Amino acid sequence: MWNVVSSVLSFCFQPAKKWFLEKAKYILELEDNLEALQTVAPRLEAVKVDLQNQLEMAERKGLRGLHEFKVWISEVEAIQPKVDKLLEDRSAEIERLSMYGYCSSNFFLTYCYGKDVFEILEKVQSILSSKSSGEVARIGPPPGVEERATQRTVGLEKMLEATWRRTLESWVFTVWVE
Repeated sequence: MWNVVSSVLSFCFQPAKKWFLEKAKYILELEDNLEALQTVAPRLEAVKVDLQNQLEMAERKGLRGLHEFKVWISEVEAIQPKVDKLLEDRSAEIERLSMYGYCSSNFFLTYCYGKDVFEILEKVQSILSSKSSGEVARIGPPPGVEERATQRTVGLEKMLEATWRRTLESWVFTVWVE
């Protein structure tokens, strides 16, 4: 009888145990994830600044920056405030941990913070790995010529013809006299 009860309890608690351990990993790995985020954040900023400088120098030479790199820079600029906020709250969250980082005084808040750190760290790493290398700018197409509709000049044709005729008459007269 005890074997049946034991197997039923084991069957019921196994998914709950798995779910709990999946959620607890955010707390258990919080300090490691924060350290990784703290080391990756300056690298992300440095790569962004270098890329912006390359784009600026290329645009000064008359080249056009590739849209791919502009999108990459905008992704970095979108995630940087989140990274800064997480690193700013680091000391308060570490203080909330007790028992060598395996328990928290407020489990739910630490879980949410740990999950945010984990997700942002993954995003930062994917952004860094998605940056392609190579030329950041190309020669763009020349600016297009724009045709403008003009109105026909009214009344000046007769004046032009009269002036032209007088010029020709005076030229003929000058040639004949000489």
